[in-house]
Amino acid sequence: MISHIKSHRDKLRKSEKLVADWIMSHPNDAASLSIGMLAKTVGVSEPTVIRFCRALGFDGYHAFKQELAEALNAGVPFIHSNVSESDNTKDIVNKVITQASAALLRTKESISVKAIEQAVKILLKSSNVLCIGHGASNVVALDIQQKLLRVGITVSVFSDHHVHSLAASLMKKKDVLIAVSHTGRSQDILDSVSFAKENGASIISFTSKNSPLGELSDVVLESGATEDTKEYIPMISRLADLAIVDVLLVNLALKRGSSFIEEMSRSKAIIESKRVRDQ
Repeated sequence: MISHIKSHRDKLRKSEKLVADWIMSHPNDAASLSIGMLAKTVGVSEPTVIRFCRALGFDGYHAFKQELAEALNAGVPFIHSNVSESDNTKDIVNKVITQASAALLRTKESISVKAIEQAVKILLKSSNVLCIGHGASNVVALDIQQKLLRVGITVSVFSDHHVHSLAASLMKKKDVLIAVSHTGRSQDILDSVSFAKENGASIISFTSKNSPLGELSDVVLESGATEDTKEYIPMISRLADLAIVDVLLVNLALKRGSSFIEEMSRSKAIIESKRVRDQ
């Protein structure tokens, strides 16, 4: 939540920024205050508080306060962990690891169990899987490929938009395209998803439900990680997505039962054969 407020702060009005700054400094207090008490404490009007909440994407103060309280109850650290030029190595370690830990806790609360189960059902019935992603998202796409191969699902992965657009245009029913994009706004990704969807393939995406990619997808695996990828190198969102990949893998493994054990044994034997033996 703190990172979400921070990423929207520059777009707020001056009076709304006062609300944002006070909440970031006093999140626990904010979760227990009425809108009237919050407005009085900050020194703004109640309509200003409502405008602040709506600017962050909430219907009103009640919805904002509820999500804030849920995040606090989940144990998500509420600290302003912005890295600054004056930070030493110890400060950077603490801030980066704390942000990563908070992102994983937020993902635990945000991930849809129903979406995971739907993705598992689709993948179990798939005849061909294509995974696409650009930049840092391609790291997640490559991890998905490795994990699915471990459970016996054949999958190809492409980061070149020319190649994955061609591959997507050849997809058929029962095929599955997995698209990874934190913003969900990459035009090349959207084009390939559209090609696959037109051919009847199922779309699973690692993105935001409210993004253009999310709207095109049959299943959205949303981490809840908020990160301004225009300003920072994407780290938190990548870690959250990788955690979801592991959740997906475990569910797939359990559903495949004995066949998974056989496939895993074969993959382990292949990997073991590539290791250099002690003389």
